[in-house]
Amino acid sequence: MSHLLREHAPISDRGWEQIEDEAKRQLTVAMAARRLVDFTGPHGWEHAAVGTGRAEAVEGAPVDGVGADRRRVLALVEARAPFSVARAEL
Repeated sequence: MSHLLREHAPISDRGWEQIEDEAKRQLTVAMAARRLVDFTGPHGWEHAAVGTGRAEAVEGAPVDGVGADRRRVLALVEARAPFSVARAEL
């Protein structure tokens, strides 16, 4: 799926290559910590939370003799930064 809707943008294939190269260059510096921490992914747009490795007991057993735990998760944050590129630059 094309989330950038490239086919609708007035940008040539060469322009997209330059955009991708610059994004990789910028993200390489910004995401250098990935070498120091556990990282999995990318998981796609449907992935909304990550497990913490912890669980808490749920009150009331679903069936006699069976316990239940609820896993603790942290919601993911989507960061966005608006930008524009002059057509002449492409």
